[in-house]
Amino acid sequence: MVKILFVLTGASYWTLKDGHRHPTGYWAEEFVAPYSIFTDAGHEVTVATPRGVVPVVDTMSLEPRMAGGEENSLREEAVIEKADELRHPISLNAVRLEDYDAVYYPPAALLATRDANGDTPFANYRATGFCNEEEAGVGFADKAKWLLEDELKKLPTQYSRGPAWEPYTVVDRNLFTGQNPASSGPLAKMLVRALS
Repeated sequence: MVKILFVLTGASYWTLKDGHRHPTGYWAEEFVAPYSIFTDAGHEVTVATPRGVVPVVDTMSLEPRMAGGEENSLREEAVIEKADELRHPISLNAVRLEDYDAVYYPPAALLATRDANGDTPFANYRATGFCNEEEAGVGFADKAKWLLEDELKKLPTQYSRGPAWEPYTVVDRNLFTGQNPASSGPLAKMLVRALS
């Protein structure tokens, strides 16, 4: 059995560049797909959030039009409802990395690896993440304070992307990255294979 630390946002809103607070949370598919793959493989999942707050799902991610239909939406809701780990997260500052075999973060965690000098251990790694075209597609590209694709290029990583909304993953050494929610399932499967 592998132990996987699954880090989720504790935020319930996103402050846009005009100061407006837009309701948010974790994206349902980005939790449900990997969580289901990890637990179906018999692995132990521990959820962690900043300050150990109980994470909330972004309700927009459960709308049938965003979840790929009514059936998928109901399935995702059922997984979230049964996932006790979501209701008992540990605090990130209490995490002992040596207790885990892998850490899974959706979606922009690489940006937090910069130190005071702006250096990161992932400089020049090949990576992907939510692209500017996808952000524009959901109507936030011009409202956001920053865009992930732009920031990953500045990190600097060797950023690449696939077609918008299609699964696209990149692996470089021990760093596994996925472009978008549709990539979360394929990425989790790749991680499970690598941990076997």
